[in-house]
Amino acid sequence: MKQTAPLSKSQYGIYVECMNHVGEIYYNTAFVFRLDGSLDGQKLCKAVEATVMAHPALFTRIALNDDNEPVQSVGLSEETWSLDVEPVEDIDQALSGLIQPFDLHKDRLFRIRLFKDAEYFHLFVDIHHIVNDGTSQAIFLQDIETAYNGEPIAPECITLCEQATEEVGLRATAEFEEGKQWYARNFDCADTFTGLTPDLEEEGREEGTLRRTLAVNLEAVDAFCKEHGIFKSNSLPWRMLSCWPNTTMNRNPFLLRSITVVRTSVWHER
Repeated sequence: MKQTAPLSKSQYGIYVECMNHVGEIYYNTAFVFRLDGSLDGQKLCKAVEATVMAHPALFTRIALNDDNEPVQSVGLSEETWSLDVEPVEDIDQALSGLIQPFDLHKDRLFRIRLFKDAEYFHLFVDIHHIVNDGTSQAIFLQDIETAYNGEPIAPECITLCEQATEEVGLRATAEFEEGKQWYARNFDCADTFTGLTPDLEEEGREEGTLRRTLAVNLEAVDAFCKEHGIFKSNSLPWRMLSCWPNTTMNRNPFLLRSITVVRTSVWHER
């Protein structure tokens, strides 16, 4: 069954950036993992295949709808994927040039290869950031080990499409609006428009520093962190970033570049 949903705000920010850099290597999350050469190669391939199929978000496809807005869909039953061991003599040469741009409207958003030289297996993984983040690689490796040991991989409790759809609903609630207003009252900032970033490669550019002091009630921050069991080191950067515009992106997505920093990773939730 195919699931279709709008992009989340985090994904939308990444999408806009990528559309400004079509044909470039942009938002690739690429890793090479060196694995013990004594492992069973075929068994390792099957473990990687099982892990990939256990995370449907990897098969996300992005297209434009009738309103020319990007949407995502996942139809796992329509997808097939397999992996083989590729013997190599020079691993550096084999890895050279593997990181290539993704075409968000045409490409599958991950590329995985497994090489074997005289000593090691080398697992190359390149997944586009619009469906993945760096921390998720730990989950990915853990699931490969689980599958290699013959154990079942825990299923995801929510899909990327479900998360994006849920976000749309949450943004329409009174609680969301109340939360925005709370941040505006307590951190002296609210939704604002930011101008287009100038071309920093243009000759004759001017540079400077802009400093703004926020009226933050530290006692309120302490109380909030204690109530919710979080550290101030995590709380403060998130709150300051959350003051960036987040409701105007659909109307004018090019006004915002930093919204992708504040986001929720689906892969971590089983």
